[in-house]
Amino acid sequence: MSRSVQQLQYALQTLALPVTAQLRLHPCDGCRVEELALAFDRWQERVRWELSGSLSREQVEVLNRLDRKLLTLSGSRQKPAWTDAALRRSAEWRQVREVAREALAKFNWSLEIPPPVHG
Repeated sequence: MSRSVQQLQYALQTLALPVTAQLRLHPCDGCRVEELALAFDRWQERVRWELSGSLSREQVEVLNRLDRKLLTLSGSRQKPAWTDAALRRSAEWRQVREVAREALAKFNWSLEIPPPVHG
């Protein structure tokens, strides 16, 4: 498995984890929630480029859905979507976790806690 694919796996696993595990994997600075999305964005772009033509239609579709969901959160001006509280309570972040779990299934990857330093 290439480094990019492995990092995408870690990013998806992190996005799919329960909130408490997500927060433990990232430092306690002000942008840790944003780091969840940034890691996914960085590695899904690289994997799409490296494996263009090799990804299944289902894999591409689930990556697209997750990307759109995170873009919607980043465009949210009505409420602070990038806080620990939002990560814990918002329906949008619950949906992100669900789509990330779907993505793991489409890649035949398990839901495990990735190494603490990745991305």
